[in-house]
Amino acid sequence: LPISSATQTALDNITAGTSTLTIPITVKVADDGSGSQNVFYFLNGTDSGAGTRSPAMDLQVGFKYKFDISDSSNTGHPLKFSTTKDGTHSSGSAFTTNVVESGTAGSSGAYVEIEVTPETMGIGTATGSAVETLYYYCPNHSGMGGNGRLSLYPNQDFATQGDAIALAIAL
Repeated sequence: LPISSATQTALDNITAGTSTLTIPITVKVADDGSGSQNVFYFLNGTDSGAGTRSPAMDLQVGFKYKFDISDSSNTGHPLKFSTTKDGTHSSGSAFTTNVVESGTAGSSGAYVEIEVTPETMGIGTATGSAVETLYYYCPNHSGMGGNGRLSLYPNQDFATQGDAIALAIAL
């Protein structure tokens, strides 16, 4: 796909890690309605309500996603990512590439941030294994991620060899 040199430069800066945009997402924990299972709820922008329970989200190259876990409902429920649904509860492990954790869940200023880059997705790594989907989970309690997932390949048709990784935000 032909693109302008200005667009190419902007995309190169984003994919090189010299320029990023941060998307804030507030996380809360509440019962799923069953009376016996807590789950993560996500709020975006000016949403101050209950949020969306266990959503599937498309994360785009060139963006940082900052999950604010400072709400007191998160106490005892750290937010982690894994390539395995339900993470360590299903014999998976925490995904840590380009993930920053700060503070303790439920405490003021606590957050988990993931920056989506070609490295995050495993493109061009020595192993050559691509990461298409991450699942969020609580390492202390199974089932809290529900069916929620983070898709790192929202556009299966992008090219990485000489062409721009041109992806739009879909959150």
